[in-house]
Amino acid sequence: MTVLRAWNWDPAISAGLAYAAIFYAVGTWRLWRRAGVGTGLRVSQAAAFAGALAVLFTALISPLDAVAGVLFSAHMMQHLLLILVAAPLLVYAAPGFAMLWALPAPLRRSFGRPGRTLQPAWRFLSRPAVAWSIFVAVMWLWHLPMLYDAALRSPLLHAFEHACFLGAALLFWWPLLRPFGSRTASRPFAVPYLFLASLQGSALGAFITFAPRPLYSGYAVSVVSSLTPLQDQQLAGLIMWLPGSLFYLAVAALFFVAWLGRTGAPLAAPALLEGERS
Repeated sequence: MTVLRAWNWDPAISAGLAYAAIFYAVGTWRLWRRAGVGTGLRVSQAAAFAGALAVLFTALISPLDAVAGVLFSAHMMQHLLLILVAAPLLVYAAPGFAMLWALPAPLRRSFGRPGRTLQPAWRFLSRPAVAWSIFVAVMWLWHLPMLYDAALRSPLLHAFEHACFLGAALLFWWPLLRPFGSRTASRPFAVPYLFLASLQGSALGAFITFAPRPLYSGYAVSVVSSLTPLQDQQLAGLIMWLPGSLFYLAVAALFFVAWLGRTGAPLAAPALLEGERS
């Protein structure tokens, strides 16, 4: 089918992913040349960043993007890749810290000092209750028929929709996977945080699945499958409801196991920047 051979080589997306890969690679190389491989930035974090780029490429550039334009179920898969796979990988990979090392030393020291005016705002936004609430609000608002259909009609608004999903998901995963600070295993809020996320995902998925008629006019006609619009919508709801919710529960189980028995030390990466300033 023609739609399966369609690749979205949008210059902004392609260049953004390419520059991100270059900056991360250069920053990681400089950091490890100075401190040793795995120091300050784990090998697993570098691998997570490569995985995140691969997922973003699949979601935004591969033919999945074209199929998502005509099938709601494919669009839902695209969104889940951004929210459940790319976002946590990016948070764990600590791209901001790695990319600092791609900058010249004076700029690195400058950007390594967060502005005092931004710190209180970030501390507020990254509180678990606030991050969770923003994430849930973004999920539900963008699935309102008026906004969803508007995004399907406007490429610019569609790109903004994807940016909102990814940004809200990064904020959601940050309290759980933030690379520096307290140990991941010592975050007791993780299990209820993820369980409640699973519940709201199930609720939204069930609402879409059991709607008696198609909710979005942009998917009124299916041109790449034998699914009717209502069947396509039901499949999309099930994708959000079952795999999506089960993913939250699986991660919650991992955090519970970690809380029971795992110990670990926080990364020492901030000390490397401090040492460079002294």
